[in-house]
This record gives sequence, structure tokens and C-alpha cells, in this order.
Amino acid sequence: MASQKENILQSQANVKLKMRPMCRGETMGWLGTVLVGMVVGLAGRATHPARPGIGWGISALLGGIAALLAKYGGQAAGLYVEGDMAGWIAAIVAPTLIVLVYGMFAGRRR
Repeated sequence: MASQKENILQSQANVKLKMRPMCRGETMGWLGTVLVGMVVGLAGRATHPARPGIGWGISALLGGIAALLAKYGGQAAGLYVEGDMAGWIAAIVAPTLIVLVYGMFAGRRR
């Protein structure tokens, strides 16, 4: 009887290990991260209050790179793990800030 109970407990433990945590979102691969960053970079450029000195292509490129750096840099620093909502937030906030700051400095040169 004890061995049957141990088998049941062991199988339940194996099922729990295979299940995904409910508090985490779906994982976002590197391509998804780049696309989100590009869209956010373009949106940041389009909604800039003053005429930014930055082109659409540079906005998309900077947004994609910033999203990648924010996602994988945060994971490397131990701020969050793959699949956390913080990865999505970092992939949205970082491109916005980078495009706005770059637009401010590029606008001063002209």
C-alpha cells in the first residue's frame, strides 16, 4: 500500500514539474522581441511632440535593438526570467526611451 501511495505522489510531482506557472505569460522569442521593439520605436517617433531629427528606419532599428538589449540584458542581470511579464514591459519601455532620447539629441545637431 505504501509503494502505491509513493507512486501516486511521485506521478503528481512529475505533473507539477511539467506544468507551466499560471502567473507567467507566453515566452517571446527574439523575433517577437525585435518586432515589438520596432513597432514601439515607430510609435515613439510618430508621437514625438516636436519634429524629431530621426528617420523612420532608424526609429525601427533602434527600437528593435533596444528591445533585445532590454529583454536579454534583464535576464542576464537576473531581474526576471524567460516568460515573465517584465520581459514584455522592458521590450516596450526601452525602445520608447531610446527613440525619444535619440530624437532629442539628433534634433539638437540640426
